[in-house]
Amino acid sequence: MPHQAPGALHVTIVVAMGRNRVIGSEGDMPWQMPTSLRNFRKLTIGRPMIMGRKTFQSIGKALDGRDTIVVTRNRGFAADGVHSTTSLAEALRLAATLAARRGVDEVIIAGGGEIYALALPYATRAIVDVIDAEPVGDTVFPELDTADWRLVSTVPLARLPKDEFPASVATYERIGVVKSLPET
Repeated sequence: MPHQAPGALHVTIVVAMGRNRVIGSEGDMPWQMPTSLRNFRKLTIGRPMIMGRKTFQSIGKALDGRDTIVVTRNRGFAADGVHSTTSLAEALRLAATLAARRGVDEVIIAGGGEIYALALPYATRAIVDVIDAEPVGDTVFPELDTADWRLVSTVPLARLPKDEFPASVATYERIGVVKSLPET
C-alpha cells in the first residue's frame, strides 16, 4: 500500500462487476447475487459509505449500520437517514468526520460509475466482486491502471443456490500516488 501517515483515512472502493466491467443496467444490477450482497454488507457495515443519487435510489433506502452519504447535483435532495452533498469533495470531508465519530479509519465508495471514476484518485484499496458473466448494461466500472494498482488476492465467493453466477473477490491495493483528501 502507498505510504500514508498513521491514522490516515483509507478510501476503499467496493464494487461488483461482470468480466466486461458492467456494474449496472437501467438503474439496477444485471444479476441476482445474494452472496455478493452479503459480502457488500460485511465490507461496509460500521463505515461511512458514499454513493451517487442513482445508486441510492436503486437501493431505495438508507442501509442499517452505516452512514449513507449521497452525492447529487440536486440541492433539494433529501431522504430519511441520509446525508446529502453536492460534490465528492464535500462527501469525503463529511465521511472523514463521520468515520472519526465511529472510530474507524475507512470510508467506502459504493457507486455508481461516475462516483467510482471521481473517487479512484483518492482510493487506497478496491475490493471487486467479479461476477463470472458478461451482462449487457449501461454502467461500467473504470479500469484500474496497472501502473497504480496491484492485485493482492483473488478468493472465490461461496455460491448460494440463488446466485445466478459463480463469483470471486479480487482485492487491489494502490501502488501509485494517492490524491490527498480535500481539507476539512
